[in-house]
Amino acid sequence: MTGIDTTQRQAVFDRARACLRTERRRTVDEQEAFRVFESQVRTLDGQSRARQADVAEVQLAVGRSARGLQAVQEAYETTVMAVPHYEEEYDEPFETHVQAEFGPEIAALLCQGRVLDGQSKRAVLAAAAQAQESRSQLLDALDDEQDSFKDLTAELRSVLEELPEYHEATYADLSFGALDAYRTRLTVLEEKCSAVVDRRQATLVDQRQDLALPIDGPDVPTFVYQTLDVRYPIVATAADLLDHVQSLRRDVERALSYSG
Repeated sequence: MTGIDTTQRQAVFDRARACLRTERRRTVDEQEAFRVFESQVRTLDGQSRARQADVAEVQLAVGRSARGLQAVQEAYETTVMAVPHYEEEYDEPFETHVQAEFGPEIAALLCQGRVLDGQSKRAVLAAAAQAQESRSQLLDALDDEQDSFKDLTAELRSVLEELPEYHEATYADLSFGALDAYRTRLTVLEEKCSAVVDRRQATLVDQRQDLALPIDGPDVPTFVYQTLDVRYPIVATAADLLDHVQSLRRDVERALSYSG
């Protein structure tokens, strides 16, 4: 029987780990960018609305507020939109990105508004804090993903390392006892592959719940491994190995049926 290409499977795991490291680094960069943005916005004046009767005061407040809105945009562009991966991952104008991050109301304020008053400033600061918190939650999920990936790929590698023995054996030349031992061990390997799939599926469910991801939306692996040919490298490898090990076990059982 043709074996599974261990080198190719390991290469997939290596590329997946690289994707995971990249996404974690980018998430840290974005979290820090929003932290600096929030700090800069805090230094800006959020003007209270001047008394309507005081025309000069109104004009002065409006002028400062307009400059405040421009300063918010400039702060955003020099922090959030200045992360090293921005062009590669987003490559979109201020209006589009700030709406995706802060929502349409704050985006409209920053892009079309005329006044940065205290209430508007507080809304921007709250949105920046929420953006940092969402990155913090994502970092937790990525750390869990890293742990899951490490543990489960180790399990799969242990199965891959055993397979050459069964590929190289000539079953017709083996005793009944040797064949029975092979069958027992292959059954154990089947159970190991099935357990990997079950554990992985449980992790994916937990990740979706922890991040409050919609059931019909992308999950963490789809997001992290989107540049790979296989979006679920662990499940795909475990499923292939399970099919392969089951086929080997059937070959052994066939040989057992002919053994004296």
